[in-house]
Amino acid sequence: MTFDLEKIKKDIQKAENLQPVSLNKTSTALQPRRMSKGPRTNFGKGTVFLCDTSGSMYGEKLYALKEAVHEFVEQDIKTYEFNSQVNLLTSVSQLFAVVARGTTKMLAALKTCYQDEPNNIIMITDGQPDENKQDILDLAAEKQIPIQCIMLPSSDVDRKFLEDLCNASGGGIFTALTDIKLLGQTIAGLIEYKEEKKQAIQL
Repeated sequence: MTFDLEKIKKDIQKAENLQPVSLNKTSTALQPRRMSKGPRTNFGKGTVFLCDTSGSMYGEKLYALKEAVHEFVEQDIKTYEFNSQVNLLTSVSQLFAVVARGTTKMLAALKTCYQDEPNNIIMITDGQPDENKQDILDLAAEKQIPIQCIMLPSSDVDRKFLEDLCNASGGGIFTALTDIKLLGQTIAGLIEYKEEKKQAIQL
């Protein structure tokens, strides 16, 4: 599979104008490419992952998340799991030891994440928070740090809330996956685009 990076940029730029981007098995709207192998100095610096590991992530979704995120953990990109608690994952072995359990403390996860002063947040979730949603939106609007939200398929997920969260955060990108096998490619594309955009601003 090949990816057209210029087309990805245009599609994500549209998303940053508060137009949600959806990705499914037949869509060509957003097809990010895989992160290349080997060390990459400062690649993804300032990015923080928030990974939903609540009970609804049990099975195939949690497996796909681990497969997609582990290479970024190897690259020392800060990664948190959140369920009823929020935990920092500092190694691949910790990541693969994670089990799906508990509820979805999204507000607590964001508060923890903001302490790291990130410039980019990638949140992977299939559910909806058990805290007050307006409090979460207000916090995201106050911090204005873009949240790239990747929604995994679930009957319980609140799509509108996640779209609103991305928009409130100031330029976040919303991606709806129906094929979880594309998770790794989607993440890599989001990081790579943000890296190139940051370099362009610095120039």
